[in-house]
Amino acid sequence: MVESTINRIIHSRSTVSGMFVLAVLSTWVAIGLDKAPVITGDTGIAVTSPDDWLASEPLSFALNMTLIGLVAVMSVLLSKTYNPMRSLSALFASFFLLFEAATPSILARFYGGTLTAVVIIAVSILLFSIFQNPDNPRRVFLAFFLLVLGSLAQYSLLLYIPMLLAGLWQMKIFNLRNVLAALLGAITPMWILMGFGMLDFSDFEVPQFTDIFTAYRTSDLAGLLFTTGITIVGGIFFFTLNFIKMLSYNSRIRAANGFLSLLMFYTMILTCVDYNNIYNYLPLLNWAVAYQAGHFFATNTARRSFVGVFIVLLVYLMIYSWNLGN
Repeated sequence: MVESTINRIIHSRSTVSGMFVLAVLSTWVAIGLDKAPVITGDTGIAVTSPDDWLASEPLSFALNMTLIGLVAVMSVLLSKTYNPMRSLSALFASFFLLFEAATPSILARFYGGTLTAVVIIAVSILLFSIFQNPDNPRRVFLAFFLLVLGSLAQYSLLLYIPMLLAGLWQMKIFNLRNVLAALLGAITPMWILMGFGMLDFSDFEVPQFTDIFTAYRTSDLAGLLFTTGITIVGGIFFFTLNFIKMLSYNSRIRAANGFLSLLMFYTMILTCVDYNNIYNYLPLLNWAVAYQAGHFFATNTARRSFVGVFIVLLVYLMIYSWNLGN
């Protein structure tokens, strides 16, 4: 009875709310101890980077936490609406908030990483909504419109265009009509902004990146790479455990899981390759890995499966403590 109650609690939405409060408080403590270094760097290709949008640090913190909370809500709605885990567990969202809280810098202020996560998750949900419905190019247009619009302030979003095109194939909507819709969606943001005189060709430039080795102290870099490495290893581990199970699902759920798995591995590759911009991939990486972890525990009906959840919680609490100590 006790074990069933614990399992029910950790999979509940109340735990998501509690984890959000924990994330806010843990980040507030890190800011107070000056352990949340500012993430800098010109990551826009035409407009100012998100980390420069708000001069007020409290306002920037509030906006960032609001959007992170929105991501958690979107995660719960995704699970409820499309049920890719074959379970209504909300643990996916709780894990995401836990992973975020372990690295206070990515929660302390609004920046490009949060923007990247919100945009990619939004366009992913758009794709899920038109599975096997190739005659709905408007949502394909909207997905690529949002992606390119966001890329004007965060160039890493442009790198997700190939993955999004692969998503059209996975959702079984890859045809000439939708490819043209994707193309029109990609060029429309610049067409509109330049047409209204809000942008000019001279505004487009290659971003001047801040070298991570000079932007942060050695201890900060070590903590960042260690945290990212743990998250990547964890994502691969849970994906391996989920793989056989995912093959047994119906075509719609297999497509959703295939896309989310592709998103995780694609983000892992970008995190390793584009290391100067690594902070801007972390929220999305955390979200994708949180899905794999949440999926495993949501479908593991063992009475003491909560022990594994507590182990993950302990690991990230230790990472948070290490980040505070460095």
